[in-house]
Amino acid sequence: MSDAPARRPGAPDALWVYLAIALPVVAALAAPLSTVDLAYAIRAGDLVLAAGAPLTVDPFTFTVGGEPWVDQQWGAQALLALVHRLGGWALLALVRALLVGVVAAALVGAARAAGAGSRTAALLGLGAFLLAAPGLALRAQLVGLALLALTILLVARRRHAPRGLLLVPIVAAAWANLHGTFVLAPAVVLAAAVDDRLAGRPGSGRLALLSGATALATCLTPWGLGVWGYAVSLGVSPEVRRLVTEWQPPDPVGYPGLPFVLAVLALAVLALRRLRVAGPRGLPLGSIGIAAALALAGAVAERGIVPWALVAIMDGEDPDSGTCWEVGYAYAKGKPIVMIRTDFRSWDQPGDPYNLMLTQSATLRYELPIADLDTVATTVLGALASLGRR
Repeated sequence: MSDAPARRPGAPDALWVYLAIALPVVAALAAPLSTVDLAYAIRAGDLVLAAGAPLTVDPFTFTVGGEPWVDQQWGAQALLALVHRLGGWALLALVRALLVGVVAAALVGAARAAGAGSRTAALLGLGAFLLAAPGLALRAQLVGLALLALTILLVARRRHAPRGLLLVPIVAAAWANLHGTFVLAPAVVLAAAVDDRLAGRPGSGRLALLSGATALATCLTPWGLGVWGYAVSLGVSPEVRRLVTEWQPPDPVGYPGLPFVLAVLALAVLALRRLRVAGPRGLPLGSIGIAAALALAGAVAERGIVPWALVAIMDGEDPDSGTCWEVGYAYAKGKPIVMIRTDFRSWDQPGDPYNLMLTQSATLRYELPIADLDTVATTVLGALASLGRR
């Protein structure tokens, strides 16, 4: 990392910086506002605001209803619900664009603080946006990405604005109540400490202490140190990795898998060139280490085994109209459908217990009259695993 102060951009340089921030913001404004996680987060946030405290039991999932719940994202849920109350979906769309703009601006600023010219920093920022675009839907994760980018900027500018480092633990404390990526906050600071130590720059010891203080700040949550247990357990859970598409490996020849692979290869080439020119002591091993860890995380957790599967619970004397619509939409899109019925009503009728248009659209269908929750959960998991092997 260069110690030279960032140059004040001229007109052409300023245009590059503007484009690197404006283009992602315009793209965010133009993209549809997905409600897949957003609607659930708003509903959870409404409950948090009504209770004045994080949720402690799961009110949504019928298989574990009433069970203890570490709702680590409670802060983001409350914020999204508050924004929805103030301005509805239009204001939520503006907030998404604002968060995307924060990510873009912080990354460009961090690259310039590290010594990159305005055009290089802008191109790096736009490349990062193309890689991250599929994950920039409005949900708690986007808030976490904005805080990650802000943390990287504060650390990158430690030579030019050292007092900014005092904000890092504050950011981390808020982050730990918003999204599970908070674990990256102390790692970013520690990587900078390693870089400064190897380069012989002063202040590496203070950065190491700041990394520890940042880790402690992340424990300022309703669960204390337990929030780390939640984040780690989620990351290593075999069931999560097997059944949740975002935690599965990316397609190396698709999008965003192929750009991700190319970016990792480009990083490796740059590191080798730096090694050849500057020798081992010239390598920023801390930054390379965290980049390698994130590359490994991206390689093992993206999308895959059970793509876009829909599980439809067809209970009730007549199946719910909303569920029927979801089944029809999934069928039209060619998505696999797992259909489960545990209701005993209408079983005295001959033939199929509910509409043939529903039963014949199912990829897998299970009739489990008056089944207990364990049986239903085991059946669902088995069905999803079966789809994953197809």
